[in-house]
Amino acid sequence: MTTPDAAQRPDSFIAILDPGTAHFRYLRSAREMGYKTIVMSADPDAYRAEQALYKQRVPEYDEAWTDVFVPYDSPDPDTLTRLLEPYRGRIAGVIAGDEFPVPAAARLGRALGFNYATPEDADCQRDKSAMKRRLIERGVPTARYRTAESLPDALATWEAFGGDCMVKMVDYASSFNVFRVRSREELENAWYTIVENRRGLQVAFDLAQKVIVEEFIGGRELTVEGYVQDGRVEVLNFCEKITNENFLVIGHYIPARVTKAESDALAGIARQCVAALGVQNTIFHAEVHLRDGQPFIIECAARTPGQHSVEIIERTYGIDLMTINIDLAMGRFVSTRRRPPEAWHALLALYATESGTLKEIKGLEALKQREDLVWLALDVAPGQPVRKLETFKDLCGLAVVGGPAPEDAEAGYCWIRENLVFVVEDGA
Repeated sequence: MTTPDAAQRPDSFIAILDPGTAHFRYLRSAREMGYKTIVMSADPDAYRAEQALYKQRVPEYDEAWTDVFVPYDSPDPDTLTRLLEPYRGRIAGVIAGDEFPVPAAARLGRALGFNYATPEDADCQRDKSAMKRRLIERGVPTARYRTAESLPDALATWEAFGGDCMVKMVDYASSFNVFRVRSREELENAWYTIVENRRGLQVAFDLAQKVIVEEFIGGRELTVEGYVQDGRVEVLNFCEKITNENFLVIGHYIPARVTKAESDALAGIARQCVAALGVQNTIFHAEVHLRDGQPFIIECAARTPGQHSVEIIERTYGIDLMTINIDLAMGRFVSTRRRPPEAWHALLALYATESGTLKEIKGLEALKQREDLVWLALDVAPGQPVRKLETFKDLCGLAVVGGPAPEDAEAGYCWIRENLVFVVEDGA
């Protein structure tokens, strides 16, 4: 279906599987590079919801950026290849637009002749239990874990790990349903929330009826962004994450402030990780905890980071991860190396602390007047319902502040946290 010069044809397509909100930017990047786009979706309703949210946050978004929309009901490569038959010889690359389609994109790409991750490796890049097992087998420092298929099994593991563990889903990302468990009651709540899908997660696949119980590892929470091309690993960015008590990511500092020793440790473990997981010809986004100078891999995704971090990384370094990933998907040589930051930024998730009807947003006008405000996107307006932050779906918006020094980003972050308040009435 592909041709050796498909990437050179003006009528070639980049196929993007199930783009999440922050990943709709692939559509613009592909068009700017001169390619058409095919969006393949396992859940058209979810796609339209993600599309609406992206349009709200990025008003310049144009539905015409998608040239072809193709729904699919099975992720097997034969089905996906058959759906792309009308575009024989014109598929220049395949990209996973979120976490869950990573295996499908790899399998489809290999069926079309691209040098992507093997099916076995791609499964380890999405299924968290398979990922942890592979990391441990290959000697990559990570937290001890067990996959529990029953509540008694989860309880036994929690006790064996000292009564302080993380419990998370096997098959989902975005910090959804992540719990720190320090009592039997908390463990039972985490178990039933996940296996009974009490938070109403809607996905295009059957959710696993099991959980990961993982040793708790404290320390600084960081991410490493980079890419792998034919076994060559390039690290491009370190980001520091800020999480709330529910372990949802509510902020990022881009780049993270790290010492030379910390930088070397983070880059080293990221290289170990992607080699162990067989990440191939794609961007990667590795989550690392740095405790007493020792890095531990928590998870690693074979995709670009979410929460619009790609745009902030571009503002910080002049590096567009999505353009790089399109080049990687097409098999073009990428020479981008890590470079000093041009500015320092903080990305903040905006949220309410209680549920009810939004009355007003205190501090909003003052925020709009700040010179360090880079970007502001509000998903809600007064009079609309809001929910206390429990999942990423409860966000009220995003903001980015920054300046020429790391202290500028930190000052802007602290100002927003102290002064921007979502005032809610009729709260529960």
